[in-house]
Amino acid sequence: MTPMLMALLPLRMALAEPPTQQALDAFPICVSDCITAGILEQSCDAADLQCICASDTLRAYLGACVGVSCTPAEALSARNITTALCHSSARSRSGQLVVVASTMTGLAVAFATARLVCRQWVVGSSLWLDDWLALGATGTIIASAFINIYGLAGHGLGRDIWTLSAGEITAVLRYFHTIAWLYFLDTALVKLSVIVFYLRIFPTVAVQRLLWGTFAVTCIWGATFIFVAVFQCRPIDHFWKHWDGMHQGSCVDANAVAWASAATNIALDLWLLAVPLWQLRTLQLHRKKKIGVALMFCVGIFVTVVSALRLQSLVTFAKTSNMTWDYYPACLWSTTEVTVGLMCACFPAVRQLLVKGFPRLGESVRTKTNGLYGHRRHGSTSKAVHSNQPGTRTTIIVDPEAHHQGVNESGIMVERTYHVLSNRTSTAP
Repeated sequence: MTPMLMALLPLRMALAEPPTQQALDAFPICVSDCITAGILEQSCDAADLQCICASDTLRAYLGACVGVSCTPAEALSARNITTALCHSSARSRSGQLVVVASTMTGLAVAFATARLVCRQWVVGSSLWLDDWLALGATGTIIASAFINIYGLAGHGLGRDIWTLSAGEITAVLRYFHTIAWLYFLDTALVKLSVIVFYLRIFPTVAVQRLLWGTFAVTCIWGATFIFVAVFQCRPIDHFWKHWDGMHQGSCVDANAVAWASAATNIALDLWLLAVPLWQLRTLQLHRKKKIGVALMFCVGIFVTVVSALRLQSLVTFAKTSNMTWDYYPACLWSTTEVTVGLMCACFPAVRQLLVKGFPRLGESVRTKTNGLYGHRRHGSTSKAVHSNQPGTRTTIIVDPEAHHQGVNESGIMVERTYHVLSNRTSTAP
């Protein structure tokens, strides 16, 4: 690791004065030598604390000197001492990570719960594969939230690395290694849930083949990057031990892995957005209804936007030496991405619950939504919808036994009953 942190700002370094000698004694020997040489070459007076602490030239000199003469651990210790001596304020954004992880995870769990409620009590059927995949994603997201709050933020992610102890630095990197592969698992499960949902609502053979191919590609994508995230260093523990420069091992280019995964992730998101929108053109719906259904699918674009924002956080990822500070944005956006993804995957069910509670919200596309999300498995159900035409009533029947009669199980049967009204008065013969 390149000792970055060596923006060392010595203070009262007048060698003849006791306070200065005490300050020098607090530093590792390699740092004291650099400080002594640096003071002699600067225009600041040795007793001028304000000048010394504000000197960019001295800071640059010490950074270069300490980088060559000291180990990373010694350099971090020196930076911590000089930060305190120059009364520099300690930065921390760990609390923000706790708030974001708690809030976004809570929302994601609420959406997943709404999905289960819709499936069990509104639709009245058992869980399908897409529901189980969404439940799996919910479990891994909850696990990630605990790691974010108690593992990463709790040990110092979001703070400068030189303000942490050696044990805290190692702990942060170890938890980060775990949450890295959990991110890929979360993302893959959410995508697979969406794909299986599409498989249920788009019965065309060509589209089914396309979606099964997408399912396979997503499985390969997830398995590949989970494997790379776990085994990116040899030995594995070199990931969280390499920071002190005292352990032997090697790691792959983490920046290349991060960019490759992010680019392919965004490509998959765009593909999963394009498939349903492309299929809308074949549906026999009024344009207004098509727009409504398209907007429901387009909520997934939020995931793509968050993925793009996360991509910005990877510009200097893995090339920084202040890891506990600079890894924070990647962790924050990854948490936001997976939770927003799960919420989008559960949105059709949430919408159906809202329509159930507030019927006026879904009058224009009620029949379409019922067909998209599900049907009752035991028994059939019907709902009367009165037509504007006098004497006519249309009954929508979602029939679980329809597939036995050669009708796709996610289809909708429509029964129309005509009531003939007559005002003619009969006369007796």
